[in-house]
Amino acid sequence: MVVGRLAQAFEPPPGTRCKSATVFAVAAWSREASEPQYRDSMKCDAWEVVVPELVFEPEGE
Repeated sequence: MVVGRLAQAFEPPPGTRCKSATVFAVAAWSREASEPQYRDSMKCDAWEVVVPELVFEPEGE
C-alpha cells in the first residue's frame, strides 16, 4: 500500500536494491513548530509526515 513518496532527487545507494520498505514512524508537524521564514509559504496549519525505514542489500543477492 502506498503511503507516501520519496523526494524526486532520491537515489538508492549505488549497487544496491531495496530489500524492504516499512513505515518507521508517523510524525505530526505544524505551522507553529516550523521556522518563521517558512510559515507564509505553508498551505495548511498541521500535517503528518511518514518516516520510512528502507533496507537495502547488494544487487544480486
